[in-house]
Amino acid sequence: MTVGLPLLMILDERALRAVVAHEVAHAQLRHTSGGANLFDFLSASENVLHYANPDRTITGRIAHALLHSMLEWLTREHRALSRENELCADARAAEQLGCGEMARALLLMEGATTRLSELVFAPLEKEMLGAINAPEPPLRRMSRSLDDLRAPEALAAAAATGLVKNEEPDGTHPSFAKRLANLGYTALPLIDAIDSPAIDRVLSNEFARELSTRFDNEWRRSAQMLVGIG
Repeated sequence: MTVGLPLLMILDERALRAVVAHEVAHAQLRHTSGGANLFDFLSASENVLHYANPDRTITGRIAHALLHSMLEWLTREHRALSRENELCADARAAEQLGCGEMARALLLMEGATTRLSELVFAPLEKEMLGAINAPEPPLRRMSRSLDDLRAPEALAAAAATGLVKNEEPDGTHPSFAKRLANLGYTALPLIDAIDSPAIDRVLSNEFARELSTRFDNEWRRSAQMLVGIG
């Protein structure tokens, strides 16, 4: 399990605890087993097609046709199972921390995702178009806009827009509204004040700066190559 720096910078320790509890719930409920079985099946399928090339053998063509149809069905079933697993993990985490804490974390996650898109990633994508030099890197932008990103009213308003979003057909997570309803909320819950960023509690200032600088430098190198090609 990994938690990216952006979430550590926006979420507080309470919300981070709920995120970790959700991921632990996946392990407790053995949700990885289905994924592992599917991976084994796909590996076996690739092995069959390796020895029976569909472009060169009749057996391979038949196997490819059958597997293609089966894989489409498995993909649909896997998405449905994944969405159900997310709801079950939310419920298990809520048993440990309380529905209020889990709903609070979901709200902050939803709001943070939208605010990051609005204040960091959308402007960055726009600046990349036609750029000659790599623009200001993502984490530096986040640090500069952290107060705006974490503003409680703005986070709540951003999360509210998620309540009317439909579930993505190809998505592996249920909609924000379904996840809240699963915890007993039919409307956006009121949340307590946001504490200091979790990154201040779980990482030393020196290590946090080192990670941020390392990521931004790697991003800048990659971005410079892209704008150079363009």
